Amino acid sequence: MTADNNHKYNIGLKEIVPEYYSSNRQVRKLFLGRHDAAIHYLERVKAASVLDVGCGDGLFTSRIKDVAGVQEVVGVDLNVNTETLNQKWGNVRFVKADILNLRYVKQFDAITALDVLEHFENIEDVLRSLVKAMKNNGYLIVSGPVESFFYKFGRFLVKGSFSQESGPGAGRHYRNIKQIDAIIRRYFEPITKKKAGFLFFDAFHINLYQLKAAPQ
Repeated sequence: MTADNNHKYNIGLKEIVPEYYSSNRQVRKLFLGRHDAAIHYLERVKAASVLDVGCGDGLFTSRIKDVAGVQEVVGVDLNVNTETLNQKWGNVRFVKADILNLRYVKQFDAITALDVLEHFENIEDVLRSLVKAMKNNGYLIVSGPVESFFYKFGRFLVKGSFSQESGPGAGRHYRNIKQIDAIIRRYFEPITKKKAGFLFFDAFHINLYQLKAAPQ
């Protein structure tokens, strides 16, 4: 991740995605709804081992352990407070780690990256790291913003700024979810997607992919 996001490594965990704790019920519903979609995908693919990258405050990661059949859950993040989560959530392991330099090799049936990839300028480096950590035919679950006018207007209403880099939980977005999807498809086969938004307007897509078979 680039230097303009380094401040995120030191902030309080609940400040990473403050929308999870918003006083506005609709905002909470929108953001937590992405968790529900990702959990549904994990149930669908029957993953026994799951890696949650960019785990933030561990709220989503902690839900994974309750998915039927899941035996191992690991959450990783570069935030300096990440490993304190081991004292809060049971049956989940939290590790302070760089997504670009994961130590895992063919260990996980599924990897989740909710609102993570848009913060990386070189997504392919991230994907190669995730592929290395994933078992053959493993699954990837990704959510990301559409970055439409209505999304940006919603950012203004929630954060008080049109800027990606100011306001609570801010951070630069290098790409929208459609652009991210185009890159992911070089490594993964798309299976399905779900849209999340308000009224008739999309705000996020939550996508499920499966790793492409290696060339013979």
